[in-house]
Amino acid sequence: MENHQEQSRTHTCRLYPRTYADVVKFFNGISHVRTDSPDVRRLYNSRHIDKTITKRGDSYVIRLYKTNLIEYTPTHCSITAGGWTTQTTLKVLDHFSNIRVSNASWHGNNLIPREYAYVWSPPHDLQLKFQLSKRSQDSDGNVLGFNDYTLYGANSSDWYDFTYPEDNTARDVVVSQNQFVEPIKFKVDRKAMRDLRRSHDFLPYAQALIKLLPEVMTSEELAKMQREYGRSPNSVISDWWTQEKQGVKDNPYKHELLMTMLRQTHYSERSYSQNNRLVTEISIKAFTRVFDQYFKRMNPQVLVPA
Repeated sequence: MENHQEQSRTHTCRLYPRTYADVVKFFNGISHVRTDSPDVRRLYNSRHIDKTITKRGDSYVIRLYKTNLIEYTPTHCSITAGGWTTQTTLKVLDHFSNIRVSNASWHGNNLIPREYAYVWSPPHDLQLKFQLSKRSQDSDGNVLGFNDYTLYGANSSDWYDFTYPEDNTARDVVVSQNQFVEPIKFKVDRKAMRDLRRSHDFLPYAQALIKLLPEVMTSEELAKMQREYGRSPNSVISDWWTQEKQGVKDNPYKHELLMTMLRQTHYSERSYSQNNRLVTEISIKAFTRVFDQYFKRMNPQVLVPA
């Protein structure tokens, strides 16, 4: 009984279809869970309600949660990351298609500076790349390894079409290389960034108030000052910058931004123990550096092709 369950689990954990018939056989070989629709089968095992393969007419669709990732038709296979580049998404794509997929974030490939990597997608949101490698297989279809791979840039939200391999080693599965993208390297327009920094008076305001604070503050003192300011730094600076761009004279978010940046400076600076209490040196230089990191994220328009 245990061997049978293990075989069933192994059968539903991988699908490298050489033909459309392989997909049909795979779907029919999975036990149906009676609480699901007749056209739905769960991948991996019956507990994975978030990973399924669904029959839709002549097509079969692999879904992760509510996102379609792979669609098999009689003529070809289409895949996408659905805009998600999590490890689970990449795992599903790798386990149920003929394509190996690896993360290729813009920052990871040094295409944009680090501080802009989490808030902006350039003209191509190059978030994954396909490794079109030959999956060597034995006579039973078991994958033995990979070789001869080629890398192609792809947008995480777009669909890409591939034909089925003609035999158990063929990997010429790209329908058209024109569907892939070439990454663009960006740099900061420093003059534009300097002009933006001069367009507001937050730092002089903050520096004047920081001079009034003790040179060393305990965690308890900082927490008491910041207790009512619990929003995320990105939200606060976004609201403040929106008001600044609209020319609001008395920006209602200025003081909240000051307290939020003090908190972030406290987190980023090295703390040490003094009389058994954790203390942090709050310097204007450290505060300015932390603020500038968040301010840059709000202004990706200063990036230009390198």
